[in-house]
Amino acid sequence: MQELAVSMMKFSTAMTMFGIQQVQNAVGAITDSQGATDKFKHALDKVTSALSSELDAANKSAQGSMDNLSTKIVHRAAGVLDMPAMDPRNVIKAATDIMKKTTDSVTDMVERAATVTEAAVKASEPTLAADTLATKVEGVASAVKTEAAKK
Repeated sequence: MQELAVSMMKFSTAMTMFGIQQVQNAVGAITDSQGATDKFKHALDKVTSALSSELDAANKSAQGSMDNLSTKIVHRAAGVLDMPAMDPRNVIKAATDIMKKTTDSVTDMVERAATVTEAAVKASEPTLAADTLATKVEGVASAVKTEAAKK
């Protein structure tokens, strides 16, 4: 269980740092648009490939369908819009927003898992005999006082 928690924390850290790096790459696209854009695309493609390799057959098929659909949408939009005339700041802002949402959702998932793990660890901790005995003695003393008060 501890190894899983460690893995989740490492994943969250890596995704956060990846998001920060990609924001830096996106900002670099303003000054060196082709080089930074290529670097940004390469990084995203590598992460996509790594994540895709972990999908089971059904999810891999669904991802393939969504990839095809998104490719068609972008190509059709490029036909309607004059892509070079698009303001790179808007593209960078959209990419940054997506990265932030991704990082936020991963962070939320890790925090929920950490809470569940912490609760499980606390539930499995043994109770000290002295604490148990003290609780029982307090209960007996309280019962004796209640009986004495009734008489």
